[in-house]
Amino acid sequence: MRFFSSLVLVMAAAAPLRAADSPLATASQKPLALVSEGRLQTSIVLADMATDTEIEAAEKLATYIGKSSGAKVPILRGAKFSAQRDVISIFVGEQRANAEISLKAAELPEETFAIKTGSNSVHLVGKDTIYKANAALTPHGRSPATLWAVNYLAEQCIGVRWLWPGELGTFIPKLKTIHLAPLDVRYTPPLELRAFRASLLPEKVSKLFPEADLKREHAEAFQWMENQQLGDRFRTTIAHAFTHWLPKYGAAHPDFFALPPPGVAQSGARGVKLRLANPAVIDAIAAEYIAAGCPPYWCVAPNDGVGFDTSAETCAWDVPQKQSAEDIWNGRGQLTARYVHFWNSVHARLSALNAKVVLTTLAYSSYRNPPPPGVEVKAPLVVALVPSYTTDLWKGWADAGAKLILRPNWWQGGVDAPYLPLEAEGSFIKFAAKHGMIGFNSDSLLGFWGAQGLRYYVTARLLQGPEQSIETLVEEYASAFGRAKPIMVDYFRYWADFSKEASYPVAAGGVVSVNPQGLYEKLCAEHALPLHPIPGSDAIIPYLYTDEVLAKGRDFLRRAREALRGEEEPGFALRIHFLEGGLDELQALREVLIAAHALKQDKSAAHQKQYTQSSNQLLELRRRLTKEGVIWGDIAYDREIRRGIPTLPEAARAKNQSYDGL
Repeated sequence: MRFFSSLVLVMAAAAPLRAADSPLATASQKPLALVSEGRLQTSIVLADMATDTEIEAAEKLATYIGKSSGAKVPILRGAKFSAQRDVISIFVGEQRANAEISLKAAELPEETFAIKTGSNSVHLVGKDTIYKANAALTPHGRSPATLWAVNYLAEQCIGVRWLWPGELGTFIPKLKTIHLAPLDVRYTPPLELRAFRASLLPEKVSKLFPEADLKREHAEAFQWMENQQLGDRFRTTIAHAFTHWLPKYGAAHPDFFALPPPGVAQSGARGVKLRLANPAVIDAIAAEYIAAGCPPYWCVAPNDGVGFDTSAETCAWDVPQKQSAEDIWNGRGQLTARYVHFWNSVHARLSALNAKVVLTTLAYSSYRNPPPPGVEVKAPLVVALVPSYTTDLWKGWADAGAKLILRPNWWQGGVDAPYLPLEAEGSFIKFAAKHGMIGFNSDSLLGFWGAQGLRYYVTARLLQGPEQSIETLVEEYASAFGRAKPIMVDYFRYWADFSKEASYPVAAGGVVSVNPQGLYEKLCAEHALPLHPIPGSDAIIPYLYTDEVLAKGRDFLRRAREALRGEEEPGFALRIHFLEGGLDELQALREVLIAAHALKQDKSAAHQKQYTQSSNQLLELRRRLTKEGVIWGDIAYDREIRRGIPTLPEAARAKNQSYDGL
């Protein structure tokens, strides 16, 4: 049985070119020998006034060639450069030599790089962009196209891969000879937004971990994201837009806010919804739009959670009619029609102020479904859809005329575990890329690299080129394990098959079942566990990841180690150790959860001792694994404390978060 479908879709025009597929500079050109049997035949050239990004890109290219071949590549400045017949000159950044082949950064679109080879030269130019950073999405506030050009070269002629953050995750094959095929490439990332939302803010330093480890964690994470071409030329935030309204307007304008059913209290500020049919609400939105300078995009996404308006005026916009007030309030209704009506009205008002204004919103919770028949989207709309794994909702919004951003909660499920639903997630991305996707913005990158690094990697690579087969990407990842590659492919196949058997539901504005007959849902029913995958991903661990399941996974890694006996390159074995760390962390977490459950049932001294011991062991393990980059331990604990997952005494005492409407 094959691992994944090997069907390769037709390559989109914007997809990254491969060396074999890219147009040749001239039909007569031969491959350029950068290194021949260990003998260096190249130098890197920078302009005298090179930018910081160009200098960084040149240094990285020299590092990749050097670590691959053992040669030390010189980096020359323009004033000291003179062409030599037997040396290939790699010009990084715009300089005088590029003018001969008409490569100018100013003429390139944003986030675009161009590479062209001559008879004895390689020219790389990128349209690097600096912009205001959104720390959770694009932390460096830049799109380093010149760096991406260098990475493209490193991929094509060396086979460099960026598997996970840090030096160990950067795979640089050892080569005695490095050839570069003739190239004439111009490439722009196909999506306007490519974002993995990572909660890695510089000021967020956990007292549980050394500050130096967390700073390195942040720096390596941001570098990995840049190497995977994550960036932003869409540059407007789509989020819950009205979280500030209750403090701002609540006292003077209670009529701005959703009417609850009788006897029900209004939601808090972050969850409060608007009384959509009140014209004064649109007046207030217009006033805020004017105060903001009438920008080209304006977000109108409802707040999170429950608490939708039950007023008769707003309910009159619903399709179908006569939904119960309780269902509407609790996010179980069908409310897309009312929101389309509202967005059309808002746009009619704002377009009088800026004729080109585009509204942005989420499609989530009870307004996730596309507009029902007879309800027309008249407003120009960018929709960030929070889906499960079925594509019908995506197609419905695309058919309604919306531009679409894929904004999944997929990575909130299966935390800590090697949960790899690669086929389901990859197939959705491929479909979305063919049906109007302009961006991707995941929630959230939680940093379980030893367990789920392949999941993150496959997604990042598909965003660069959705025509790539998932099977090929898995093999690409496994190639970083040397002779153990076939066993590692089987290791990932094992966890992908187990993930399909488990079939976690998806958090997509409520619980969306993937397979009611899957192990997850069966075990939840059997042991009265929470079905919602955010709290349930932890609660299910003692029941789903048994000793037998983990032992089978570890056996693949044991055999992979045996296959590497006598291997001189230490990186292959160290990467196996990295993955073993992911399983160690999962098993240690499982023991804490078992001990916490026992203590909850019986608060004896023996159970308290066992819980304390297992909790401390998990902490010490996470400290080591955070230093090694296997897990982001600070993010794990932050999440667990907020959600009442009892890995620490303070988490065990935390009030459980409500997941209604999430």
